[in-house]
Amino acid sequence: ACLGIHQVAFGYHEHTLPYRVWPTCPHDKNGLELMEYFLRGEQPDVLLLLNTLPVCNEWAALLRRKFRVMTPALAYYSAEGAPLSPEWFTTFRFLQKTVAWTEFTSQSARDAYNVQSDFVYMGVDHQAFHPYDDARRQSLRQAVGWDDRFVVLFVGRNMFAKQQDKVVEAASLLRREGHEDVLIHLQCKPFENFANGGWDLPSLCRHWDVREMISFPPDLRNQAYATPHFRDPETVNLSGDVLANLASLSLADRYNCADLYLHPSMVEGFSFPCAEAMACGVPIAHTDDSGVMNEVCGAAGHRLPRGADSTASWGSRYSVLSARDIADTILRVRDLLREKPEERQRLGGLGVKQSMRYDWDKTAASIMK
Repeated sequence: ACLGIHQVAFGYHEHTLPYRVWPTCPHDKNGLELMEYFLRGEQPDVLLLLNTLPVCNEWAALLRRKFRVMTPALAYYSAEGAPLSPEWFTTFRFLQKTVAWTEFTSQSARDAYNVQSDFVYMGVDHQAFHPYDDARRQSLRQAVGWDDRFVVLFVGRNMFAKQQDKVVEAASLLRREGHEDVLIHLQCKPFENFANGGWDLPSLCRHWDVREMISFPPDLRNQAYATPHFRDPETVNLSGDVLANLASLSLADRYNCADLYLHPSMVEGFSFPCAEAMACGVPIAHTDDSGVMNEVCGAAGHRLPRGADSTASWGSRYSVLSARDIADTILRVRDLLREKPEERQRLGGLGVKQSMRYDWDKTAASIMK
């Protein structure tokens, strides 16, 4: 049995999935209130806890202290930033095995708790995420009106830690300096209530006067519903409407249409978008976090210098970027690719090679051991 957050994508139903899903209280996203009923009903032989370390820690305490469950349990966990909070040590006391998503997180656990925690990388769907040939890429770019722009792509949630505000401000610097050929596509929900940790990005674009340089997905209004990873090219109907064409493209299509993938996040547990972009052969730039993003991207990415540190309430340090450094990195990559077009293939090749480290079959086989 796997304990984790479950969201059914639009158009799918739980009865079509290859596993049973227990309903959870709508006000309790992690399903903690119904855990006891789940365990009584399923009577599993092994429990897999799949979530962040703080959530796994809470589950571990409930299993052992409240429900008195002695079923063997494994936590396959992520942790965002370091150092780790001493309060999260319960996970390692109560469970038979713990495995981190990255070596950096495994080392952070050793530093914080003096425990041995293995690491196994998460995976990438390489059947969906792979480089397209030039003809297909150019036809898609033309269909969505991106063929005459230097396209920078970001994929992720609309939230404070992703620093989309810095990206919008960077666009204003580029506009003032005459670089309006740059188009930044923010593949995220355009508006998220600030009380929920997100941004009103259209308002920021109006404030910085960059509405012509920032675009949003026409098909994403709810973060619970993602853009499909893959669509059969034979079923994609392109028309003269660029917004309709963009809405019809898969996430893999959008990665391939980009000239640069930009990931300005303060912190990551693994950074799936970076791995997916690398698998698509897109040059990438990411936060120099001295941690997870540097590990996942290796030598494949340009590193955005950290301007300052921000400290979370539990003590972990996050990397804060400056709009100036983001703008300069975009210009540096743009100019490099224009002067030496062959560099796109070289940089993309580095990313593809790095992404081959991440494979779901390898992840599953390692966890099953």
